[in-house]
Amino acid sequence: MSDYTYTAKDTTPSIMVRKDAAGNVIEVEAKREDYTVPPSGQYKLEITGFAKPFQMPRNAEYGGGEQTMTRLEFTIRSDKGNGRMFSQMVGLSFGPKSKLGGIFGAARGKAISAGENIDMVDMLGLLFSSFVSHDKSKTGSVKVDDMGKPLYASVVIDTITPEANASAPSGSEEEIWN
Repeated sequence: MSDYTYTAKDTTPSIMVRKDAAGNVIEVEAKREDYTVPPSGQYKLEITGFAKPFQMPRNAEYGGGEQTMTRLEFTIRSDKGNGRMFSQMVGLSFGPKSKLGGIFGAARGKAISAGENIDMVDMLGLLFSSFVSHDKSKTGSVKVDDMGKPLYASVVIDTITPEANASAPSGSEEEIWN
């Protein structure tokens, strides 16, 4: 064996923390088929879940080692795509400059403050309007699967409007849902 021999791992499904219809916090095993990558566009979204934290290797350019991650689960509440879900992987770090802190702060209408205690369950049910874009590779092209469909979508933090001011325009008419 060389220094470049690795052990294959099973893909471990994410355990999502959600609320049931009665408002009780529950854990559910996420299934890939539950999620659809939406066309880029403006949507009304609800944060409906987050993954239990997991470890993931950090790129060497960012110091290597491992980082603690989670997934945020969004459910579309716009006319177009209503009820469809997608998730976005983020580092488990709350702060005014972190992606997770930015989404949570913007969605609730109040930026994260240093020293603030954050209960992730408080994110569940937050409703907001935001532009959703497709994740791009380092070369700037959209990451796609074998069929040419986008693999990932991300909420654009600086376009988030909290529920009180949220509008629900639908996604781009030129792009079709699958």
